[in-house]
Amino acid sequence: MSAGAVGPTAAPPPPLVLGVEGEMTIYRAPDLKKAFLDALASGAPIRIDLSRVTEIDTTGVQLLVLVRHLADGRNRDLALVAPSDVVRGVLQSLDLERRLGLSPNAPR
Repeated sequence: MSAGAVGPTAAPPPPLVLGVEGEMTIYRAPDLKKAFLDALASGAPIRIDLSRVTEIDTTGVQLLVLVRHLADGRNRDLALVAPSDVVRGVLQSLDLERRLGLSPNAPR
């Protein structure tokens, strides 16, 4: 290869999809936090599918804010996708949809 040539680059890793089912509450916070932090540590793009969340409390919201903050700080690709009506309603009432980058689309 000559000095100015560009060789093939490695393909980015496929997104890691984390599906949250049921409650996103204080009772599940430790397990959810671990899963989110492990996903961030993987280096892969992350899609958190919120379509099956049936309840979310302030701890669940704090986890979403935390993972967004950490992903932004580490320049990681994170998308919160397909929020359930419960999630969308809570995040709308707190005016956090835009800040968290909530996407109505299913994970890809």
